[in-house]
Amino acid sequence: MRLTWIIIVLVLLAEAASAKDPRRIGPFRLGMTEAQVRQAGANAGLARPRMEIPQAVDVMGLGIMAVRPIVMEGLSSDRSALSRATFYMVSDRVAYISLVYGDENIRRRDRWFEIYDTPDTIQNDLIDITWSRGGVVMHTDRYGVSLHAVDWAGLKASDRALVSEQGAIRVANRYFRQNIARQAEVSLDFLRTQVANWYASQTPGQALEGCKPPPSSDYTPGVSTCDMEDKRYSPASEAWTNAPWQELGADGRSMSPNYSYRIESSGFGQTTRITLVASGDIDCDGKVSTLRVRLRLSRQATNRCVLGEGAWEAIDPLE
Repeated sequence: MRLTWIIIVLVLLAEAASAKDPRRIGPFRLGMTEAQVRQAGANAGLARPRMEIPQAVDVMGLGIMAVRPIVMEGLSSDRSALSRATFYMVSDRVAYISLVYGDENIRRRDRWFEIYDTPDTIQNDLIDITWSRGGVVMHTDRYGVSLHAVDWAGLKASDRALVSEQGAIRVANRYFRQNIARQAEVSLDFLRTQVANWYASQTPGQALEGCKPPPSSDYTPGVSTCDMEDKRYSPASEAWTNAPWQELGADGRSMSPNYSYRIESSGFGQTTRITLVASGDIDCDGKVSTLRVRLRLSRQATNRCVLGEGAWEAIDPLE
């Protein structure tokens, strides 16, 4: 109990310091050395850091840079506690910090808004919650799960960041939109695998007449997340228990909650036509992002029900 109170006091002190210093992100600070990161992480109750191999990564949309990642995991069973802290070291100094918590907390997000002087104009945005303060570009999600910060001023001074401060905000918004769009791709690829396995489980017959696609479906779990109070679907939606989703092993826990999914199918054997669709308006501005993969019988399928890898199409993936 005493340790918990000590950690809480340290967090409050860190927040107070952050109000005066935008480079201070929670218990950490942009520009820290590795030794300082280790000490701050230990003080915050995190596990010993995991040093990853140097790699080239896109630093919050500012461009591909050579970084040395450091990851520290949370030790607390309390989901409201800090779950993971990730750092990108550039020239032996922290240039990027990502804090991820184990739960959603709107009050935590609003507290960040207060501490880091977030403009009122973006606080109710669904996606583009990126702003700058004192040469630091920050981003949070609308659920208060994560906070990201990059040392734009430091990277600009070393000619690593080639855009203005306002440009850094724009590319960061695009970067996080790409992350959400990637969820649709991962979800649709998962569905493609499930459909291919289901199709391959059938007995082909002499003329492949047994190779039948799954039936077509409506958009599932619904037509648009913008009709939902939370602007996303519940993983527990009963819509996934309907055919053909249950037979395919697809459910809300396997699919991004920001998109609706549909199967369009016809034919059998050589005439099999399957189109898998992910559709979503992630910022509810009326413009829809659509991702499709079209599946046909594989050319290598002689006496088996085997689908090809599929042809992918993306329409306004970032809206």
